[in-house]
Amino acid sequence: MKFRASSAPAEPVHRNSGRLIVICGLPGSGKTTLAKCLEESLGSVRPSPDE
Repeated sequence: MKFRASSAPAEPVHRNSGRLIVICGLPGSGKTTLAKCLEESLGSVRPSPDE
């Protein structure tokens, strides 16, 4: 599965500033799959209203 990243943030991300990743797309486009991959690779928390 291939994913395309959006453009770089307008402001540089500062160390210890935290990170919020918002994923949107059509039904069945792989949003939850991508979120699970990011959760595993980044060690992040994934709040998910759809599960």
